[in-house]
Amino acid sequence: MTKFIENFIADGERIIYTSHLHWIYAVIGMVWCVSLASIGYVADHFLWLHFGSNAPEERHEIFYLVFGSRYPWIFWMSSFCGVWLLIIHIVKLLATEVAITGQRLIYKTGWLFVDVKEIELTEIRAEKVHHGLLGRFLRYGELSLDSRFVNDTWLPAVKQPYAFLRAIHTARAKLKDRLAE
Repeated sequence: MTKFIENFIADGERIIYTSHLHWIYAVIGMVWCVSLASIGYVADHFLWLHFGSNAPEERHEIFYLVFGSRYPWIFWMSSFCGVWLLIIHIVKLLATEVAITGQRLIYKTGWLFVDVKEIELTEIRAEKVHHGLLGRFLRYGELSLDSRFVNDTWLPAVKQPYAFLRAIHTARAKLKDRLAE
């Protein structure tokens, strides 16, 4: 539990359940990184095999970076993009949190630029869990929450989505019992 959501909830409000994104986000980022670096390597190798031996030697220097027919700049640029995507996925993994309190669901994303969405539990009308075969085995799923007067909310790859839904249903039932009294 981060201090952010603890400071975000009202006095007397209690956190019932918290969840984070599944570690599959780090794997997705790693797959992007390796794939882009491999594509860059193959493209550079292909260009060198087909054009490198016949092409005249060209050399361009921009901000102390050397580009030319014998320098694998496509590999380095695609590797940079892959590392950037890996960093984005890891930051999203570490900076996203979902919490269920007695009255609402709070979805916090971002590290430097924080975005917080909250939905009253009484406004949630339907839930859908989307997970493929891999999500079923690794116990993660994307949740789609259909809300009445608020925009529908999509929660990415949450750990143990059925336990999360069970916590929503339990909190909503307790809230309805309190409101009925």
